[in-house]
Amino acid sequence: MSDIRPPITRYSGSVTSSGAATEVVISGAPAKGYVTRIHAVKTAGSASHIQPVLGNAPNPEGTIAQILLVAASSGIHIDEVPSEPIPFTSNDARQLFIRLKPDAGADNNISFELLIEPAI
Repeated sequence: MSDIRPPITRYSGSVTSSGAATEVVISGAPAKGYVTRIHAVKTAGSASHIQPVLGNAPNPEGTIAQILLVAASSGIHIDEVPSEPIPFTSNDARQLFIRLKPDAGADNNISFELLIEPAI
């Protein structure tokens, strides 16, 4: 019996005029899966760093049970690959929510990418 793993899916996007509370909805996420990488880059704006937060409900910082990932580092370029993939369950609409969390202003342009492996 071979160890066949489902393909990793890339979810990417960008936001303009982003502030600390700007939220992006990622639709079409698997019901259960693993976050294998998060990459974010601030390309313009007044922030000196970003620190993405990913969750399975709007305002993922509101309840600890909703937080899937808080980037361990901050800067203008985040590229994190967890030592172990981070398991998650999306909401009933199969959505995830990301806040890119710039530390200043609401004029920030930020690109992001998540790599997600569906659970089998």
